[in-house]
Amino acid sequence: MRRNVDKKIDKLSNKKCTLCGVQDSDLLEFHRIKHGKDGGTYNINNTLICCCNCHAKIHKNKISIEGWFHSTNGRVIFVKENGEERAIFD
Repeated sequence: MRRNVDKKIDKLSNKKCTLCGVQDSDLLEFHRIKHGKDGGTYNINNTLICCCNCHAKIHKNKISIEGWFHSTNGRVIFVKENGEERAIFD
């Protein structure tokens, strides 16, 4: 099962973290933007591919996903880290 997940992450992420850009597919994980306890599921519209370091920061509230939407250029994710906001094209 993990091998299929690894292949899907590689395909969807260009083998890099959406947040910090680290290029090590062994470190990449899925993060649900809307958490499971709130009804969020693992689907293309609700997942963010990030490295384990950024994923841990999200869950420790050091990085927050402020929102996301789809544009003509792809998905835009708004992130806040260390008080600084930025938009990322995914």
